[in-house]
Amino acid sequence: DLDGIMHSQSQIVRDFAAESHWPLLDLCKIMYPPRYELLLEDGVHLNAAGQAVFAEKMYKLLQKNVLFS
Repeated sequence: DLDGIMHSQSQIVRDFAAESHWPLLDLCKIMYPPRYELLLEDGVHLNAAGQAVFAEKMYKLLQKNVLFS
């Protein structure tokens, strides 16, 4: 099923990031189970509220990893 494929692909990315010691913003963990209030009607792309959540999480990730000052 599609959820199973998505989760297995996401795990590959998480494993790679961990092995490479790279920071990762894991949107699958943020968005699963589906948070439809953050998605456009297509059920895939982020709406304005979803973009705000993404921006906040990315900003915190960047701050934590000192990627900018």
